[in-house]
Amino acid sequence: MYMRSNTLLTALTLLVAFIASACSERPPEQFKERLIEGQAVNRSNEAVKREDDVKEIHGLLRGMFEAVEKKDLSSLNGMIDARKGVWVDLKAEKTAAEFAADLADPAGYVNTYYLNTEALRRHTGESDQKALHDLIEESTRIRADLFFQAEECEVRLTIEKPERLEAQSYRFNNAYFIKEGGRWYLYRLF
Repeated sequence: MYMRSNTLLTALTLLVAFIASACSERPPEQFKERLIEGQAVNRSNEAVKREDDVKEIHGLLRGMFEAVEKKDLSSLNGMIDARKGVWVDLKAEKTAAEFAADLADPAGYVNTYYLNTEALRRHTGESDQKALHDLIEESTRIRADLFFQAEECEVRLTIEKPERLEAQSYRFNNAYFIKEGGRWYLYRLF
């Protein structure tokens, strides 16, 4: 009788462990899988039908997430219009050449802000700072809402899961894309 109840207990324990692991939400393995499509609207919050544009912008966003995951942002150079340059945050615009030079510097602004929490904390003197790599790594789902106006699109990124991180969404800038010559370019980093 003891052997049967011990075997039954072991079987039940394994079954419960299997069900618990199958039901638990695991973070996606790759950063780009954490990004989900939100709404696509115009500035009046009316839904828009721009499937090709939405697809292209989400492709660029996934590429950005992948670059952050790999801790190699050099692929962002190919997303920048050489004539327009890029805003690296809400206050600093760089030409394409200046941006490429900043990316080439491991201690540059973009690499620090996106990839290196410790360097960011040293730079700002604020212990609560967090590089976007670490923020994305801790997240399991980030929604991208697209706001279109003519040939421009602003993207708001919101952490949906885990819910405890939603308030940290402010750490993302609203990415901004412009369409030139039939192609979308990154004009402001997230």
